[in-house]
Amino acid sequence: MSKDGKALMSVPRAGLLRAIMLNHWYHHRGQIQVYLRMLNIPGPSVYGPTADESPFM
Repeated sequence: MSKDGKALMSVPRAGLLRAIMLNHWYHHRGQIQVYLRMLNIPGPSVYGPTADESPFM
């Protein structure tokens, strides 16, 4: 990435897309989880069981 011919960042394009796009999606997925929890709606399993799912029930 450059501005006025001066290099601002030297990162492969795929790395930049991952850093910006995927992190943005992860952020919004977290927001949805919090919003659902505030509404007392069990959230979907994202990285395995959530705190809403009790393995002992």
